[in-house]
Amino acid sequence: MSCVLVKDGGEIVAQGFTQALGRHHAEASALEAYSSALKDTSDPLENDFNHIVAYVTLTPCSFEGRTPSCAKVLIDNKIIRVFVAILDPDPRNSGKGIKMLTDAGIAVTIGLKLIVFSNSCIPISISVKKN
Repeated sequence: MSCVLVKDGGEIVAQGFTQALGRHHAEASALEAYSSALKDTSDPLENDFNHIVAYVTLTPCSFEGRTPSCAKVLIDNKIIRVFVAILDPDPRNSGKGIKMLTDAGIAVTIGLKLIVFSNSCIPISISVKKN
């Protein structure tokens, strides 16, 4: 899965992907990359997450396990909007990540590039449904 962070004006500021089991999910990976990049700037306005939009391939997870909740990480970093390509088929999530985001006042759009992303996620969807 992947996550791209974009400033309001359209500039891509960070990208992340889901790493090996027990390591960062895409959202945390992208936020960590952005945080690292911010350390190199002296402009305090550049250190503001309030103008960042996240584009994610899969619903941010709502639960904590080996990693923290991605929805909570996005909320804690005050991301202003999240575009989600496809809903997570994992029954542990079942729309809860979306609810967490909207309850926190974050605008969420679902279905972005649905066909492109759903084709690339078929193996994940099948493995989740089987277990």
